[in-house]
Amino acid sequence: MARSQADGTAVKLLDHAESVMKAADGTLLAVGTTADRGAGVYRLSVADGKPTAGLIASSGQPGSTTPLTYTGHSVPATLGLDGVAKTRLGWKFSTTEADLSIELQRKGGGRFTTTVRPRETGTGVLPDGSLGFDWAGELGSGTYRSSAPAGEYEWTVTARPWNGMPAVTVSGTFTVIRSPQAHDYAGNGSPDLFARRANGDLDAIDTLWDDATGRLVVAQTRGSTVWTGDWNRYDRVEAVGDIAGSPAVDIVARDKAGSLWLHVGDPMATAEPVRIGGGWNTYTQLTGGSDLTGDGRADLVAVDTAGDLYLYTATGSTKAPFAPRKKIGYSWGIYNQLTATGNIGGGPAGDLVARDNDGKLWLYLGKGDGTFAPRTQIGGGWNVYTDIVGIGDANKDGRPDLYARSSTGTPAAYFYAGTGDWKVPFGPRTSTGVAVKDEGHETFYNGAF
Repeated sequence: MARSQADGTAVKLLDHAESVMKAADGTLLAVGTTADRGAGVYRLSVADGKPTAGLIASSGQPGSTTPLTYTGHSVPATLGLDGVAKTRLGWKFSTTEADLSIELQRKGGGRFTTTVRPRETGTGVLPDGSLGFDWAGELGSGTYRSSAPAGEYEWTVTARPWNGMPAVTVSGTFTVIRSPQAHDYAGNGSPDLFARRANGDLDAIDTLWDDATGRLVVAQTRGSTVWTGDWNRYDRVEAVGDIAGSPAVDIVARDKAGSLWLHVGDPMATAEPVRIGGGWNTYTQLTGGSDLTGDGRADLVAVDTAGDLYLYTATGSTKAPFAPRKKIGYSWGIYNQLTATGNIGGGPAGDLVARDNDGKLWLYLGKGDGTFAPRTQIGGGWNVYTDIVGIGDANKDGRPDLYARSSTGTPAAYFYAGTGDWKVPFGPRTSTGVAVKDEGHETFYNGAF
């Protein structure tokens, strides 16, 4: 733009300028672009008292010299990310010959940035003619990444056309929707793991499915959630899903006197625990997180010292979260670990896996009425693991998965992806990035400890 120093009148000379220099005759030479004459070297001078720009040498560059315009987007108003690996986001402009800078900002904190450069990468032009990318539902980048929690987001996109025309910036909003998951305490759809410190504090460590490596890793955030308090007073802690009607998932914990306490779902762990009842030290095994009765709430099962199996149906009440117990089996004392897995077999309700003293793993398919189909052996050699946890859907394929940890020798943990096939409910194991026992932590897993 040329602006009069006398009255402030402005005259547009070029649509875009890369550089301007003074010529020997007192005029200015500018390397730039106009929509009607294209890119090249322009002489900026004054004719009849008015500033003008004359093209004296064309660059000969092919392509449009029309200014870029924004025409719309294909970003949904709501993004349901349950069981979704990636969501396609796209923006339409008058040309695909442009690079994009994209920022997704969550209201309240956390953002994601990326770029789309079709000319350099050969990607970024979507089938509908828009420019965009497939979002993995994450915030952060590089070292610091985590799953994006539910909430309101704003997107800002800047398109820079290749022909040198001015960039265009547009913005909009969308809402991320996530349902409460059995092992998700951060509300971002990915399972969390517990790490109890020697001083009794409890770390809630968020996990992340790394698409690049196909592995379960620890989400790298700029701070971890630490639940302070004397968690050492408990000899059993179990993630049980939503049993009390709260918007988040819950925990039950048994103290050394045999009382069972409810910790209502609260990402900051500020809610006071509620005593459920006493006499729970009669049980050798507790597990929860599977809906065994088909009412939409996760239930609890327990094995007593006689080997009898009892069902505690969730009520949705904070004051009385379980209905009176119901005996649903016997001879379960042969198992040294029970794990509620959610629906891994494709049946009408949640399921259980049980490990016997020989290391064999057995699948109990839930019928939906609080009972199980006859057991099926699904593996052997599982006695190498200290903990077996139904971690929920960790790889974002919509099916519950399994996490197994060994604490003997070199600590290691493995991930078993759910298949949805009751005959072979889990795929081959893969290593995870959440295996190492942290210094100062007594335990590092999600389930009873």
